[in-house]
Amino acid sequence: LTSQWKTGKTTLLSVLLARMAAGGTLAGRPVSPGYAAVVSEEGEEHWAARDARVPLGSHVRLLCRPFRGRPTADDWAALVRSLADLRAAGRLDLAVIDPLAVFLPGRSENEAGAVLDFLHPLQQLTAAGAGVLVLHHPKKGVPAAGQTARGSGALMGSADILMEMDRIGGAAEADRRRRLWGFSRHPETPRQLVVELSADGTDYAALGEFAAADQADHWPVLLGVLEDAPKKLTRREVLEAWPADHPRASEVRFSRWMTESGVPANAVPA
Repeated sequence: LTSQWKTGKTTLLSVLLARMAAGGTLAGRPVSPGYAAVVSEEGEEHWAARDARVPLGSHVRLLCRPFRGRPTADDWAALVRSLADLRAAGRLDLAVIDPLAVFLPGRSENEAGAVLDFLHPLQQLTAAGAGVLVLHHPKKGVPAAGQTARGSGALMGSADILMEMDRIGGAAEADRRRRLWGFSRHPETPRQLVVELSADGTDYAALGEFAAADQADHWPVLLGVLEDAPKKLTRREVLEAWPADHPRASEVRFSRWMTESGVPANAVPA
């Protein structure tokens, strides 16, 4: 799972972990009950604050800052062996690494060899039937969807499922919605999904695909533009009349949205 800093990766993780206590659903998707272990760069005080809001329960084991500095390859292998022991004892269904960069042994995440050295021990867990979730940071700039993860492509090539999360484009800072891309070896993985964190921070609702969220944002503004228009407007004229205090989509994005809404290509009825 890759996303920009402070976008909400660990918040999404904490809700998932809480739901694993008894199983249920998260953003409309089924969650099985099970045990989890989190290898985290954050201290216990941060997790205590999360636990006060979203109780994690005894099914979650936290390994906060298990190393002093970056681990050696031997350090990392030993930690993963301890996780494999938990799996063998029936006490681990999901291992979480939060984030990759902090726990990568030795060299740079741009080196394929270093990334593979990080991933190889984790195969002990997946071979034994446990899931592994690695949280990661993105490249600089605006990379294409599916290529957001920073560093060597060995990471993306090795993962069964790539998820990328970002804020809804142009949304206010307080907007609790997030956009998820999915690239997967499994056909049941949704390619795109908009989720919204509840006001109390304890659950996520599924809001559909990106186009639906865009339309929900722009539709009230569009109605206002059309109500003030003295005649039918072309799509370009609609964008030119768009209020300056509301985020405006690009012409290409707006055109695609209108097409998906079934509006004629040459005009927007006033």
